[in-house]
Amino acid sequence: MEQYSGYSEIEDILASTAGNPVLWGKFFERLTELAECDSGYILVTDLMHREKTHFLFSHNISQQQQDLYVSKFNTLDIFNYLLSQSPRQVFCSQLAHYTAISEDIDVDDSGFQYRCGFAIPCNSHHSLNLCVNRRGAFSEQDLQYICELLLAIVTPLEDAIRADLQQKIYSQILPYTHNHIDSYVIIDQALNILFSDSTCIAIIDKFHCISISGQHIMFNNHDVQQHLTLLMSNNESASVHNVCDTCMITLVPVTSLDNLYDWECFKEGFILVFTHDTQKNPMIERLINIHKLSRCEALCALDFMQTSSIVDIATNNCRSENTVRNHIKRVMHKMGVHNQAALMKKLISLAAL
Repeated sequence: MEQYSGYSEIEDILASTAGNPVLWGKFFERLTELAECDSGYILVTDLMHREKTHFLFSHNISQQQQDLYVSKFNTLDIFNYLLSQSPRQVFCSQLAHYTAISEDIDVDDSGFQYRCGFAIPCNSHHSLNLCVNRRGAFSEQDLQYICELLLAIVTPLEDAIRADLQQKIYSQILPYTHNHIDSYVIIDQALNILFSDSTCIAIIDKFHCISISGQHIMFNNHDVQQHLTLLMSNNESASVHNVCDTCMITLVPVTSLDNLYDWECFKEGFILVFTHDTQKNPMIERLINIHKLSRCEALCALDFMQTSSIVDIATNNCRSENTVRNHIKRVMHKMGVHNQAALMKKLISLAAL
């Protein structure tokens, strides 16, 4: 087997998968190759209704095999639900003394006879379960290597899935905020935070109009909080201007967004979007002062945080696509990065200052 040098290659692929199905295929191809396995997959596992468990991504598994699993085996797959009960831990069906589905069913043709995998929780009803599969048993040396390999990709995979979801959300809430977003969180009607990340929280925490305590968000202006609560009870979208000296808050019901599945998001939730006046955004000044970007380059970099689409950035800035490409290349050079994934990470870190 190839040794640990393969880890960084897998992580690099995952860092660029957001919005790119082709790279997800490349990720699985390389992962199964490194693990010397026959196939691999990610299952969307429904913890409440097992019959709804289905494939999200797969490698070297025929459509016939997938259909058979979804129509018959998903409700019987004990090992898959073992993974869901202990998220982010690696298990092997061989060590757990589980057959692929159950002892009285012959599933050799499915390719799931021996599996190693782990689960990433999505919400209280769903998890994403990754497995690599072999028809032959694992040796002790194989198991040690594969377990180390899978443990090494748990966090990068979770980050990639989150980035993919964030890109979907960003692209759909941009029209609500005139193509400018600083940060957002998803909350319920009791103002509990359902979805966020540390960078978003750090940015929001700079605003003067709100306070964040644990997983709860509070508005310093009681009237604003009451207004937003009323809007949520009516499932309405709206913008609240001049909440403080620095921001505007836009409320967007998750149910108003397209192309989000139940396992991806909290359908009962609401997105709180926080934006600065684009001309007064301190991020622009940081890019200009710290990295010596021109104002046009800074504006393109700011838009790049919301969408990697050259066409969208060109439209937002009234520039040609070639001009935007050149701006992004110069931004990468001035910020000392060599790929778009690294640029995104550096821009997000800068935004959190």
